[in-house]
Amino acid sequence: MAEIKDGARYDLVVIGGGAAGLVSSGFARALGLSVALVSDGHPGGECLWTGCVPSKALIHGGQIAHTLHKYGSESLEDRDLFGRAFEHMQSARAQIAHHDSIETVEKSGVEVLIGKARFSDRNHIEVDGAKIYGNRFIVATGGYQNIPAALNEAGVLTHESILELATKPESICIIGAGPVGVEYAQTLKRLGLKKVYLIEYTDRLLPREEPEISALVKEILLEEGVEVFTGFSATAAMQKEDTKQVVLESKNKKIEVDVDQILLATGKTAATRDIGLEAAGVKLNARGFIEVDRHQRTSAPNIFAAGDVCGLYQFTHYADHTAQIAALGAAFPLFIPFFNREERVVPWCTFFDPEIASVGMRKEEAIARYGQSNVFELRYSLEDFDRAIVDNQARGIMIALVDKKGQILGATIAGARAGEVIHEFALAMQNKIAITTLARTIHVYPTMSAAVRNLSAQYYKVVTGNSVSLKLAKMLATLMK
Repeated sequence: MAEIKDGARYDLVVIGGGAAGLVSSGFARALGLSVALVSDGHPGGECLWTGCVPSKALIHGGQIAHTLHKYGSESLEDRDLFGRAFEHMQSARAQIAHHDSIETVEKSGVEVLIGKARFSDRNHIEVDGAKIYGNRFIVATGGYQNIPAALNEAGVLTHESILELATKPESICIIGAGPVGVEYAQTLKRLGLKKVYLIEYTDRLLPREEPEISALVKEILLEEGVEVFTGFSATAAMQKEDTKQVVLESKNKKIEVDVDQILLATGKTAATRDIGLEAAGVKLNARGFIEVDRHQRTSAPNIFAAGDVCGLYQFTHYADHTAQIAALGAAFPLFIPFFNREERVVPWCTFFDPEIASVGMRKEEAIARYGQSNVFELRYSLEDFDRAIVDNQARGIMIALVDKKGQILGATIAGARAGEVIHEFALAMQNKIAITTLARTIHVYPTMSAAVRNLSAQYYKVVTGNSVSLKLAKMLATLMK
């Protein structure tokens, strides 16, 4: 850890030690800039300590528990699967932490300063009383779960504090059915909680996915014993002796549920408080996130922002991407117009079981942009797919949206290893590879990615089935018998 020196000067100062801060600082240092990374805690940020890494470790434990249940293992209660899953989570996090340690970061030449940063003007920040100059800055302070006053009285867990549970609760109410909510609902039920309630104020779970995917997720959760309430909002919560009571309200109904714990998973608010953005001339948008252009530049020309604090796609991999764009802009200010973030081809995955992965547009978006007659939907069920059957994971579907020329507009997969397979569609979209090329590409048998070839082949049936060229080909083949 570097000493915080009053009057120190750097080409670039990065504020925030999460994914975006680590990537942008390392990237800029590799380009030759003198870089300071200011973090108010141990580097690694949400992904390492409270997000991706620990949650996926718990999901792994839930999958083991589910497999044991599926194959009739006895005495599961005696095995403390909940406790073992949390032990594994802590162990995995500890093993991965060295990747983002102060020592690892400083080996790259970045100076790590531990303290709270606050802008005094657009070229200076104060850290623990020391004034530091930066020619350029990148703000990567991330986001946090805001807890409404109406729920705070009862003591609400977030994706951070839930990892500190020392004992298994018997029941939990999860408010918010986006990726975090559905992942935890399934995992906690599998780890032995007797009652899991999942609440969503819209009319379906995972509202950013295709409606039939939302329906599939709800169907699976209900089968596994999760109680799902869509169209309901949590309007109040209070402590009642040893339990917490949550008040749920829809347009015409009011319900009260008593639980041991409440988990709030309704999305993040930008972490911009007390860092002096006003003094630096950095504007916030209507939702309170830092306003950036496609080059990740803020309203202050020498200050960039990256990651969740911008309110774009709130994924670690997208934070990584925007961090690289910001670092390039900071390193090569004359060439900023050439550094644009990707907005069209952004894959993501909800680590449900089965995994739900998407890239590009959903059907409604594609039709709104290109018109009904120019959007073709290709579908392939995994129920009759060899590898899915072999693995006893044959529940799911692949969907691709294409235009008349076979260019991919979007894709969605609900199935085993969807988070891995989706990259084949992302690569094709990024490089304007037609879906017919995927159909002609040899895929290893038996693999889940081979289903991409089967889906892609649907293009010839759905789009070109009645084309003149296909009719001529059939006539020629008939003549040459």
